[in-house]
Amino acid sequence: MRSTFTFLLLLLSSPIVFAGGSFPQDLKFTNANCASSGICILATDFVFIGPNLVWQADKGNKTDGASIPSLLQGGIIGNSFDEDLIKAAVIHDHYCDRRVRSWYKTHRVFYDALVADGMSKARAKLLYTGVLVGGPKWLTVIQGKSCGYGQACINNTVGVPTTFIKGTDHSDEAKERFEKIAEQVEQNDDISLEEIFELVKQEVGPDSFLDAGDTLELRKGFPSQIKQ
Repeated sequence: MRSTFTFLLLLLSSPIVFAGGSFPQDLKFTNANCASSGICILATDFVFIGPNLVWQADKGNKTDGASIPSLLQGGIIGNSFDEDLIKAAVIHDHYCDRRVRSWYKTHRVFYDALVADGMSKARAKLLYTGVLVGGPKWLTVIQGKSCGYGQACINNTVGVPTTFIKGTDHSDEAKERFEKIAEQVEQNDDISLEEIFELVKQEVGPDSFLDAGDTLELRKGFPSQIKQ
């Protein structure tokens, strides 16, 4: 208990730069069998400490894995309530619904959380490819609120409409793009996330959301560009 408390004190007072990522607590839902209904509600706050930022989904959040494109469902990828990806899905869902960080960082944390929870990098890269191709994207963000871990952690308890947003793409065209890129990803064990991103951009073609990447605008601060 003392070591955990000391760690949290350091976390609150120091810049966060971690090599990997970790989940400080277990994921708990109000109903242990909620996955069968397709809707789960968080019984407690749930935190992911990423390589550079902290991400928190709040108690009472609902998750159904909806931000994971249907092109990722089933087969070797699995389903959104599978044990090895549900933690990452909960964090990803929260920040896709409450857009206080760029879509680029939000999709990247999905990969980081999958690997931190024990998924192989090869499979996590396929899931990352899927959210890059079909996941939601936005060009503006809303003002974040501190979630208790210092400046490295921001979230927002209530979803706020954001201008310039592209929703989750469940189309056959998106599935075809994913399958084409996934084949290249599977053939190259050493491919980087940056290289995957470039493959997606090449396959999709001109796209203002992909072109923006990690550059975004704070909704209240147009036209300033910030990084969060």
